[in-house]
Amino acid sequence: MHLAGPHGRSAAPARRSVRRPRHSVISGILPVDKPAGWTSHDVVARLRRVAGQKAVGHAGTLDPLATGVLIVMLGGATKLSQYLVDSRKVYCACVALGATTLTDDAEAPLEARCSIDHLRREDIENVLQTFVGTIQQLPPRYAAVKQEGQKLYQMARKGVDVERSPRTVVIHRLDLVECAPPRLTVRVECGPGTYVRSLARDIGAQLGVGGYLHALRRTGSGTFHISECVPLETLETRSDVLVKLQPADRAVLSWNAAVIEKRGVDDLRQGRPAKLEGDREGNLRVYDDAGTLVALCTLSGGVARPFRVFDGGR
Repeated sequence: MHLAGPHGRSAAPARRSVRRPRHSVISGILPVDKPAGWTSHDVVARLRRVAGQKAVGHAGTLDPLATGVLIVMLGGATKLSQYLVDSRKVYCACVALGATTLTDDAEAPLEARCSIDHLRREDIENVLQTFVGTIQQLPPRYAAVKQEGQKLYQMARKGVDVERSPRTVVIHRLDLVECAPPRLTVRVECGPGTYVRSLARDIGAQLGVGGYLHALRRTGSGTFHISECVPLETLETRSDVLVKLQPADRAVLSWNAAVIEKRGVDDLRQGRPAKLEGDREGNLRVYDDAGTLVALCTLSGGVARPFRVFDGGR
């Protein structure tokens, strides 16, 4: 039995360092079902430890209280993050009416309580539809978005009341799933950059009673659905990750694809344009004859110009 040292570490005899076996870099996409209480960064940090590599990131932050789809990218798949971040998101949100909070969610004490006895389902459905389309949305006071070079939540914690700038976001669909005042369950289908906390706050304001986000679950992100997400607690070893890993090109499956010969592969991997037969134009994913992703390119006039290159699919 070893006794704890002065800094809480076990006091043990000196031992010779043991070189850990080197593993190949894991590359691919892992859709995770994020549990409540974890930040998106917490999930990434855990998977860095499990995978034994630094090249791990995520596509689209979820607040700590939110659960659901968090797309984690490993290895070369991190080069595709922008295409996942910019994808359409789907949420199941519980909106609480009749009160507001400083954070626009359930993390802060309730403020400005208001009666909701007069609200009718028809009124609520009509208000929801006013948010569908391209709208201007004011971020929450506690948000990671930057203004004046600092994140809003950092300034809010310092007691600085900064004038926030509205952002243009798109709400594709907003459906009332359950109406049981003071709680509403809504399905939100939206574009990137949308704050569902702000949406809940604004729905309450439009109804004249105030509102905040009580609970949130992301059920879709791009082509990924909650049904294919892996519970975080089941990911304990590299093998657990490898078994559930999806190929990196899942992020761009909607693009046209082409196979190129070896000389073209060499050109693209060196960042040089390569000739491709055909009359297709636009974004293109290019593979070698073994089916390994080589590069993402723009194709014009029979010439593929790479803007993302993958080394051996990594």
